Amino acid sequence: MSASSRPPGRRIVQVQQAYSRIWTAFSDAASQQQLRADAADGRGALVSERLGVVTAEAILYLPNWPYKAVSAKKYVDITVKVTETFAPDLSQVVRSTTCVGYFHRDELPPPRRSVPLLELHYDYEQPPREAHPMFHAQLGTTDWPTEKLESWGFARIERTPDGHYSNARIPTAFMGYVPVLVALAADHLSPKNFRRMMSAALFDDGSRVDPECTILVEKLRPGGIPHAHHWYDQRYVVHEWTEKGGKLHRASVPVLGESFSGRDLKALRSQVLKKLGVAMADLDFRAGQPR
Repeated sequence: MSASSRPPGRRIVQVQQAYSRIWTAFSDAASQQQLRADAADGRGALVSERLGVVTAEAILYLPNWPYKAVSAKKYVDITVKVTETFAPDLSQVVRSTTCVGYFHRDELPPPRRSVPLLELHYDYEQPPREAHPMFHAQLGTTDWPTEKLESWGFARIERTPDGHYSNARIPTAFMGYVPVLVALAADHLSPKNFRRMMSAALFDDGSRVDPECTILVEKLRPGGIPHAHHWYDQRYVVHEWTEKGGKLHRASVPVLGESFSGRDLKALRSQVLKKLGVAMADLDFRAGQPR
């Protein structure tokens, strides 16, 4: 690559800052729940140039995270490895692979082991291969950087014979660095902290880089480039019903596992709004008890 065609250093710095802001939002949301979020690079992802190619690379470890949001019954260790490659002018992402692993920490009998519950990766490349969804996921094992992970306390991986058919490509949203952090926040953090991450993902940051997918965008117009956060409805679901012949109003917010009751519907909704700390427009009311 000639000097004149090299991406300007300032642009690399801008992209790095954008990735760093997203990591700060994610790690801050995790710390609100006293959860660890380790990264090989303190900025979350390292944006760098080598031999004229600019990439963003990240190795992340989320130890002892809730198995699912709003639950303290089970925990998993989560590993993430991301590589994104940019166009020469850093205007677009032209290739990415995001690997995610979910592991059970088996303490007994010694030595401690990490037993895979699920390993998958999300792929994207431009131009896309024939008969490949532009963005897709595949099940299968990952060659993890075990030395780095073990320095954080991750135990030796012990796999059983792989029973997954790994050639099925499942169409997805673009699941690069930012979208996978959104998805992990949605699956494992409290609703409040998930919304912190959503706010960061939705922020109009001109330094962030979208994937090159012109043909897909044209097919989806006027929706535009699909991202993971487009797959979520941010409103809280609130079920409402009455008991005692309509004299007692009841409400339930399933994501919180909490119920409310009162003699007046307006007062009942005020209880819910106060508890959640949101506006009425942020609620999705549904008639009847949760099933």
